[in-house]
Amino acid sequence: ALVCVIQVAATVFALFLLFRIRKPVELRLAFVGVFGSAAMCHVIVSGQNSAVLALVIAAAGVCWASGRVALAGACIGLLACKPNWLPVFGAFVLWRGGLRAGAATVLTAAALALSTYPMGAGVWQDFLGMTLRAGEISTGYSAYKEITLLALFKSVFGWGFLTKSAWMLCLGVLTALVIRAIRDARSPGRSLALITLPAVVANPYASFSGGLLLIVP
Repeated sequence: ALVCVIQVAATVFALFLLFRIRKPVELRLAFVGVFGSAAMCHVIVSGQNSAVLALVIAAAGVCWASGRVALAGACIGLLACKPNWLPVFGAFVLWRGGLRAGAATVLTAAALALSTYPMGAGVWQDFLGMTLRAGEISTGYSAYKEITLLALFKSVFGWGFLTKSAWMLCLGVLTALVIRAIRDARSPGRSLALITLPAVVANPYASFSGGLLLIVP
């Protein structure tokens, strides 16, 4: 029950922060769309932390839009708890925010790592073990349980060379398009929203709960 309350509250605050960047035309429709979505239901049922991650990204967007790039970088550093999201956002922070924002991201991630010291080395052994097995885990996921490009190709071609090749090709094209789009004169909030989309769909695995992050774009 406590996890559900935290995720619902995190979603509300994430939407509030996103509306500070840009208020939608239909405010009530936005709330209904988010809280009635399959992603929200999956978060509540499975107890995932996607709503908290969305809140972190939304907070980074608000800080970025107000010119506080170091604080935005610190917010992104909190994504260290989810290693399959951090590389994409970390690269974006370093590119658009410079060394100052990048340093804030690294320091925050390091602080999170040091905070686990009282728990012993076993926590990191499990964490690194699961991270290194990301590819193995993704092959075991049923395609209909995911919302990624890789899941799309697995459902069409099965797990093999063709799927891997098509996925890598799409990653290259998607990365090139995102880089070109971010290089244009876009607001930081829109750029962060833009980078959130490929961070989800280009992941090796992301279930319906991860789809809640798409409230950012």
